[in-house]
Amino acid sequence: MSDRIVLTVVADSTLGGVSRSALTMARLWIGAGYASAMFLPRRLAPDRVPDPRVGLYSHFSDVPWDHVALVHLHHMNFHPPERRDVRALMDHLRKAGLRVPLMTKNVFGSLDGVLNAWPGPRATTVLGRWVAMQYTYSSYGRRHPRPFVLPNAQNTTFFRPPTRGERLQAREALGLGTTPVILRVGSPRRNKWSLSGYAALASAAEQAGLRLVLVSPPDEVRALVAKNPAVTLVDGVGDDLQLRRYYWAADAFALYAERGESFGNVLTEAILCGCPAVYRDRPLRDNSPRLFPPFAGLRIAPNDPAWIEATIALACDPAARAAAATAHSTIDAWCGPPACQALLGDLARRLTSTAPTERFVHAPGSMLSPAWAERLAVMVRHNPAAAGVKQINNSLHAP
Repeated sequence: MSDRIVLTVVADSTLGGVSRSALTMARLWIGAGYASAMFLPRRLAPDRVPDPRVGLYSHFSDVPWDHVALVHLHHMNFHPPERRDVRALMDHLRKAGLRVPLMTKNVFGSLDGVLNAWPGPRATTVLGRWVAMQYTYSSYGRRHPRPFVLPNAQNTTFFRPPTRGERLQAREALGLGTTPVILRVGSPRRNKWSLSGYAALASAAEQAGLRLVLVSPPDEVRALVAKNPAVTLVDGVGDDLQLRRYYWAADAFALYAERGESFGNVLTEAILCGCPAVYRDRPLRDNSPRLFPPFAGLRIAPNDPAWIEATIALACDPAARAAAATAHSTIDAWCGPPACQALLGDLARRLTSTAPTERFVHAPGSMLSPAWAERLAVMVRHNPAAAGVKQINNSLHAP
């Protein structure tokens, strides 16, 4: 193994999907030809287990900085705890006289001016072209790199369509019987769900004789649907085997997040497992599922009635799962481990070959190239003034 280390840093006090993605990326760096290590300011959630080949550090002084080729920082909105963690890291590097290249994964395309004090060149990655435009237009007048688009790597070997026997076993293990099932798995954060959307979907499922399974819904959603006999509420999923079992058993996946999705890991996992999905589009928000590569198994609904209608129709269509299963190869070519590993390697080469005095490594301008109408739409919601208000709101509602 190489003695050049990529140090993955998780700046996420929620310990949610960001840390999960960081664990996946830390493993991919090994395949890209680097030794891999993680610096964790906080403990990971109990169900997050790092690859045993990935070194773990919890103190700056323990990190073998002479061998660190670059730092890979995963962050969301830089709430006060994350901001303190990152500033402490930068202070340590400056005091030690180290100029280490930095690659960031900016999940929501949020303002990251705190990183302008980073002692070394840096590159920014985001999860989709829409978020790349948001980041660019929100940062007018500020010093920032032009972002690269790097999707979340998916475990396309583990998340796969089931055999007929595996699907039947999954339904039997979960006690789902023969009733068609609509599934939603997600973080229990309030803005990752729609109260009105899932209340209406629960009523529609009951009328259609379907079952709606909600895994890890927030308390507000639970209160609205708890008395509906068509709804099954699940507190959480402890491991990926159980999670895959739900994907295999379901007939349709219904995702409606009020804030939109920055990427939609569960959406992608469901389709990889042959479960067709309906995504309630949230234009002008922090989302990129609407800009996924086109493939069977994903339908994008422009409004609530269309989302409910499409979800009910998919759950009642036996052929829909077979159509969704054909998307596996498309997703694998786009965000499977080899594809993401190649992108990581290319970015690392750009960063490590940049002069230490250079501040930014920019993505080619062609990575955006939006049409004028799309550019105008993004600028309406994402501009310096709106970004400032959003930053204040995030600080006020920090976890």
